[in-house]
Amino acid sequence: ADVQSPDYEMRIAILGQKADDFGIRIPPDVTEYVAHKDQTNIRELEGALNKILMLAQLYQKPLTLPLAIEALTDSTIGMRRSTTTSLEVLEAVAGYYKIGQKDLTGRSRKRDVTTPRQVAMYILREETDASLVDIGRALGGRDHTTILHGVEKVERDLEHDVQLRAQVMAIREAILTEPR
Repeated sequence: ADVQSPDYEMRIAILGQKADDFGIRIPPDVTEYVAHKDQTNIRELEGALNKILMLAQLYQKPLTLPLAIEALTDSTIGMRRSTTTSLEVLEAVAGYYKIGQKDLTGRSRKRDVTTPRQVAMYILREETDASLVDIGRALGGRDHTTILHGVEKVERDLEHDVQLRAQVMAIREAILTEPR
C-alpha cells in the first residue's frame, strides 16, 4: 500500500478533528502554522499539537501563535524567551521586508513602510516587555497612541489577512530561532 504524507489541506482537517476530539478551539493562525510545518505523517502532526497543548498547560497560557512557535522550535523547548529586545525585532522586521531600520523609525507614510512599521509595533508589543511609550521611542519618537493604533490595526487585519498572518508568523519564528 502506497501511503503518502498528508497534504496541507489534509493536515488542517486532521488538526481540526483533533481539536474537536480534545474539545478545544485552536486559533486559525496556530492551525496554519502547525500545518505548514513539514510533518511527514499523522503521528508527527499529532505530536506537534501535543507539544503545543503541553506547553500551554505548563505555562497556563492560551493557545497563541508565539506559544506554538516556541513549542515547535527545538532550541526554545523548556526555556522561556522573554529577553527579546527591541533591536532584535526591528532587525527581523527590516530584514523580512527588505527595508532599512531607518525606514521603520523614520517619518515616511508610504504603504511599503507603514505596514512593516505597524507589524513592528505589534510584534514589539507581543514579544517584549516594552510599554507603548518605550515602543514609540524605539520607533523614532512616536506617540503611544500611534503605537496603540498600529497594534490594534494589525490585530484586526490578522483576523482576515492570511498573507499578513504568514508574514508575522515568519518574522516571529525568525526572532525566536535567531542564535544568541
